[in-house]
Amino acid sequence: MRAALILCWLLLATAAPATAGPWARAEGDILVIATLEDKEAGAEAGLYAELGLGTGWTAGADLGLPEAGIGAARGFVFLGRSFGTGPARLGLELGAGVATDDGARKMLWRPGVSFGQGFGGDLPGWASLALSREGSRDKAVATLGLRPAEGLATIVQLQREASGSDAAALHLAPSIVYRATPGAEVEVGLRRGIGGPAGDSLRLGTWFSF
Repeated sequence: MRAALILCWLLLATAAPATAGPWARAEGDILVIATLEDKEAGAEAGLYAELGLGTGWTAGADLGLPEAGIGAARGFVFLGRSFGTGPARLGLELGAGVATDDGARKMLWRPGVSFGQGFGGDLPGWASLALSREGSRDKAVATLGLRPAEGLATIVQLQREASGSDAAALHLAPSIVYRATPGAEVEVGLRRGIGGPAGDSLRLGTWFSF
């Protein structure tokens, strides 16, 4: 596991800016995010990509692969639409994918809605709320992002996940994102369990934009 983290740090030598919440990427713009999260149950690698289609439309895909292997993988493709032209935006998304757990494979839909507000001034940034449902699992993520300096962003998320009648897991997830090269940024963050069956983890990410 430690060797994997060291390898991830080496890969972070070139990293990228990402959108937040309902803001669509411009037509032809591509975003790719590679992540490695060190959880109490083991490491989990993730790959996320999106392509701006123009007029507020975005297509994308994401894949999660825990250390246990393909027996617990999940992959989705999605199509989203952003509404609004000012700092406040509304986003709608629909994803379809496959999740496997202990050898059982399931086809799942993942609808989602997000709201966002950008702001300027001496400390520019954004705030957003994203709600989604994947199978029987509901997820809500509230995000506050600030850009205190050129090429630097601080992000704090409050994450809530619940499935059926199970107790909800609450996480507080602060992170720092800094620009390594033009079109490449590095993310280093923590995920702290603050309620329910929630564990702690360390997250490393590379964001590439083209």
